[in-house]
Order: sequence, then C-alpha cells, then structure tokens
Amino acid sequence: MFSRTLAFASMLLITVIGSSAVAAAACSNSSISGVYGFSTSGTDGDGLSQAVVGQFTATPGSPSGSLSGTETVSTNGTIGAVSFSGTYQVSGNCTGQVTVKVSGSKNAAHLRLVIVSGGAEIDFVNTDPGQTGLGYALAQGNVICTDLGVKANYGFQDTGLVVGSGAIALTGRLTFDGNGAAKGSESGTQAGVAVTNVPLSGSYSINSDCTGSAILTPQGGVATNFNFVVVNGGKTLLAIDTDATTVITGTLKR
Repeated sequence: MFSRTLAFASMLLITVIGSSAVAAAACSNSSISGVYGFSTSGTDGDGLSQAVVGQFTATPGSPSGSLSGTETVSTNGTIGAVSFSGTYQVSGNCTGQVTVKVSGSKNAAHLRLVIVSGGAEIDFVNTDPGQTGLGYALAQGNVICTDLGVKANYGFQDTGLVVGSGAIALTGRLTFDGNGAAKGSESGTQAGVAVTNVPLSGSYSINSDCTGSAILTPQGGVATNFNFVVVNGGKTLLAIDTDATTVITGTLKR
C-alpha cells in the first residue's frame, strides 16, 4: 500500500512539474520586444569570413512582429555600417523564424531562432544555402547609457582573425573609469604568437542609444578600434573590431 501511494504521489509530482514547465515555456511574438544588441559570425555567400555586431528594436504584432536596426559588418576585413529591417514569428514552443533585409539589398536573409530566458536572450542561425552564421541577441534592459553609466571592471574575450596574418584569441580585464578613460591587460595568442599580461590603455565613449566606441592600445603595439553595444542592463557589452583587415568580435562582462 505504501509503495502504491508513493508511486501515485511521484506520478502526480511529475505531472505537476511537467505541466508547469510547459506553461512556463509558452512563447509568442510578444516574447521578443524592445531593444536588443546582437553578435554573429560565420561566412557569407562567397565563403568569406564575416562578423557582425549591431542593435535592433523589435515590435510585437500579429501574425508577425517587426524589427529594424543598424549593424557594423566586417566581411573578410572590409568594414561597413548598414541598416536593416524585417519580420519575425515565434511559436508556442519558443522557436521561430526571422526574415531580414539590409537596406539597398535585393536578397533577404532567413534565420531560425530559439527564445532563451523568457526573451532576455535570442539564439539564432542563418539557414540560407551557401552561408553560415551563428549568433545571439541580448535585451538591452535597464541601463544608463553614459560614460558614467558603464563605469565598472570587465572581463573580456576577443576572437577572430586578421586577414593575411592569422587567428587571434585574447582574454583579459578592462576598467572603464566613468570619465571616458580605459585601462587593463590582455593575454592570448595572435597569429600563433603568445602574449601575456600586456598592459592596455585607451578611451571609450557611450552614446545615448547604448551604442559606443573604444580605442585601446596594447603596450608597444598599435591602437585598436572597436564599436560596441551595451546590453543586459549594462552588465555585458558586445564588441567588434572596426580596423581594416580584421574579422574580430568580443564580449565584455562585469
């Protein structure tokens, strides 16, 4: 009798938990709403390495939501800035699709997406033949978009390649002082050459729309320029190197 009661109780618990999980997982077009920053990397239709960091605003609707934004693109080291617009549809199981077109382009890009953390994160992949592209978007959240608003210590990672030179992978620490100055250090490899605790110094600037830029110079090296987007309530910055011949993206986390 005890074992049957325990078994029944276990089945009931599983049913309740399962029902709650299904209810919690229900998504719709409204799951994507507001301002997001995003980062993606892969290859374009010609097989060239490509990296993108940008920002978009999503407006839910029925049967489709709409979005529009801007992005910095590096295609095999050629840097450009473009605007785009598109539509999206989200299913109840928290998967969905996006169709987006860059201004002036005849062809649209098609993405599949997965909603994460109730819409705070969106993971996506390009599904167009001949292309590869994998990325994610993070909601902007509540953040004060000023130099002082991002005053903090950050850990960062940069990865990608310098065309004609080789792959790069760096990690380190960076401090924004609240007045536009930055300093820190980095370690990693550049074209197979190891670097360890190299001091960094430079400057940064935050715009009112939560986009920004930075110039960082490693000790004994040349200045590196970045564009970035502030997301996750100011806890995360998504960055892209804007120097010619680079295809490099990075993430800074408080």
